[in-house]
Amino acid sequence: MENIKSEKIGGEFHALTQLERGQKYTLLTQGGFGAIAQKIVLQDIKVGPYAQYSESVQLIYKPKGKRNLSGSRFHGIASCVVWAGWVDVNTDPFKPSEISSTGMVVRSSRYSSFDSRYFTDAIASVSATPIFSKVHELINK
Repeated sequence: MENIKSEKIGGEFHALTQLERGQKYTLLTQGGFGAIAQKIVLQDIKVGPYAQYSESVQLIYKPKGKRNLSGSRFHGIASCVVWAGWVDVNTDPFKPSEISSTGMVVRSSRYSSFDSRYFTDAIASVSATPIFSKVHELINK
């Protein structure tokens, strides 16, 4: 009975609790305007309640090239993808630049804000298979 309960710790993000401390991972999260990729070295994992969520998973890590620790908390409808090791993820939210009739360089985004296609495009840009993936669709217009 206790084994079943321990498998549910962390809710939908339970698999994140199985990541190994001290290992390199690439973490992809969804932001308001596109996707955010970080190359990290995992330091610690905490599971507990957060706000209205009875269970959340917090990853504490050192981002590549940084001295201080950072963290991300996953709960509810958060989207997250993790690859083992450091992989390059294309998170560029813009279409190719255009030159307007006045000679100005114009850059426009591929989609509107909070569109999940930014996230799915970033995932598709990596040929490696993720070790964890939870994608919540927001808006597709």
